[in-house]
Amino acid sequence: QVPLVRVSIGHEDENERFTGDSARILSDALIARFVDCLGPSDLGTLMDDGTLVAWARGVQPLEQLRLLVERLRESLSQPFSVQGESVFVSATLGTAVGPRDADSALELVDRAYTRV
Repeated sequence: QVPLVRVSIGHEDENERFTGDSARILSDALIARFVDCLGPSDLGTLMDDGTLVAWARGVQPLEQLRLLVERLRESLSQPFSVQGESVFVSATLGTAVGPRDADSALELVDRAYTRV
């Protein structure tokens, strides 16, 4: 079994644009929190479209996936500090489990996207 979680990020004010240093600070903080949520045997990556993807691995992969989703939800619900301002992001998490949901890694990521 290959459990996967896909994390898409937004911020609370769609009219506000983060550029330059602000965008880099927020992006770095998001990635740091994402990495902190990974278990010792989990794998994570940043996709070209800015989506974060993690594969829960270990002896009990489905239990690892459940715990990973809980850690991500809790961590990403906390505010980020960007140049003295508190910024809340919205995180959409979708999961998929291979080979039940898909046969290839790319199909699995796409399937997780449709299961948000």
